[in-house]
Order: sequence, then C-alpha cells, then structure tokens
Amino acid sequence: MLVQLKRDEYGFLQNRSDWSEAVAEAMAKEDELLLTPLHWEIIHFAQAYYDEFNHQPNARLFGCLLYTSDAADEEDSVD
Repeated sequence: MLVQLKRDEYGFLQNRSDWSEAVAEAMAKEDELLLTPLHWEIIHFAQAYYDEFNHQPNARLFGCLLYTSDAADEEDSVD
C-alpha cells in the first residue's frame, strides 16, 4: 500500500489527498507504533488545523491540546 505513495525524504506524504486512516495505520506499523485514541485526537486536530490555515500547528498549540484533552487524563501516552 505505501510503496506507491509519494513521500518526501522524511517519509511524510507529499499529497494530502493520499492520506487515509488505513495509510496512517500502515505508516505507524512501519515505525512499530500502535495508534491510541490520543494519537488519533492529535492527528485529527492537526488535519483540521491544516485544512483551515494551510500550515501545521505549532508546538504550543499541540501542548494546549494535550493539556486540555480528556485523553491526557488517561494513562495513554504519545510515546
């Protein structure tokens, strides 16, 4: 699935339209990562932000998301 997708030298997708949850799961699997509800919350936040402002949110916005997130109260972590 991932072989035919255009990616940059860091492994990021070059075309936003290529993204799907299945692609995200496959990319996570490449990195031996299991996506948790907190990961999905961050992914969806970043996508919505990018769709509205045409650039990725900065670290401070991510920090605010994590601080105010219900998922942050759980034992899940992003690492």
